[in-house]
Amino acid sequence: LINKARVLAQRFKYKTSAKSTDRLRRVQQESRYSERSSSNVECGQSSALVDGPNVAVTNPVASLIRCDGHAFLCIGELNSIWFNSQPMDDIPVSILHEKAVKVSYQVINLVPAMSIDDPTMKHDWRSSLLLPITFTVPGALVHPIDPSLGMSESPDTTAYFIFDSSTLLTLASTLHDRLAHTYMNSVPSIKVNSEFPYRECSGAACFVTEGQHNVHESIVPLCCPNCMPEHVFNDINGQDVLEHIGSHVLFDPSVDHSTEPCGLCLQSFVVCRVYLKKGRGRNGGLSIHRDRTTCPNEIKFSYNIASKSSASSPCSNVPLYCPICPSGSSAVWRYNLKAHFAHLHESVPINTYEDLWTLSETELQGMKIVWKDRTKQIEPRKKRSETTHLVISEVHSSRNTAKYVIVLV
Repeated sequence: LINKARVLAQRFKYKTSAKSTDRLRRVQQESRYSERSSSNVECGQSSALVDGPNVAVTNPVASLIRCDGHAFLCIGELNSIWFNSQPMDDIPVSILHEKAVKVSYQVINLVPAMSIDDPTMKHDWRSSLLLPITFTVPGALVHPIDPSLGMSESPDTTAYFIFDSSTLLTLASTLHDRLAHTYMNSVPSIKVNSEFPYRECSGAACFVTEGQHNVHESIVPLCCPNCMPEHVFNDINGQDVLEHIGSHVLFDPSVDHSTEPCGLCLQSFVVCRVYLKKGRGRNGGLSIHRDRTTCPNEIKFSYNIASKSSASSPCSNVPLYCPICPSGSSAVWRYNLKAHFAHLHESVPINTYEDLWTLSETELQGMKIVWKDRTKQIEPRKKRSETTHLVISEVHSSRNTAKYVIVLV
């Protein structure tokens, strides 16, 4: 027997919408306030957005993960869905690829199936435990799936998903070709571990993707949009990117300051908006709100460190709250604040807030050096050679997809 409270806790583990506080009404999926039940988007129901099949929290999905220089298929369970930064319980599959959609999923472990798992022997893989690996990615990176369920004769085991290799390889190849040159930079990466990539009985890694494009060719290097010849950020260090782009904002005559260029990509604030969020606790610091920010360069950096100019790292160009703009507005980069006030807050005396954008002489001199040396290409750091090499299973490679297609035809 299973405790009722435990069952209910698992049932509503990932629910984000406000449901009734009455347990009987909650189990029946009734909203807390019946008079507001028509507001489908606000209460987390997406059926009013677009007609068609939906994908919901706790549903299984397929995606890709980069590992050891390759892209591998993974199966996951959705635990969060956001549409325009609002949490949803489900969302139409037809709009899953839109930029406004982000999802979070937890990786499910797959192990080779035995005859006791599928007496028909039509499926050679089965799901196991949820792995402690979670990623938040654009909705376009996941593909909803509807696998078959298996049930062991043992009373102590629960239902599990069962798969056949041909279906998994077809999924891997399809996802790779669909994401190549568009979303491959957004595919998450992890180090090789005992659970992932999935392994066959011999220990070889399975379901590597080898579509029309190689994973290395599909990953577009991050480059400065204004430098000629092209300046490539070989070793993507957030502070280095902020300094290089910041030097363009300060000293590049081709940069239009009235557009309030982004400190990571130089795009106009109309296209690229950055939002901030406060950390937990009374002393929680500021950081970039990744779910709401629209900048294509999702580069991680320490906000607290980047906001302070030093001799070794002179740039302090970070997004700041404008004290005049309405609450909830996008942040303004420090190097753009003066132009922001001149453009949007003309009636405000400019000397009232000039301390927000006034730079010290040390920072200006340091940024001039960065601007002078902007064409110097920094050599990528050499990584220590891996002691173990991942063995790829030739049988479970997506290059064999064509073979399975021929058999099906």
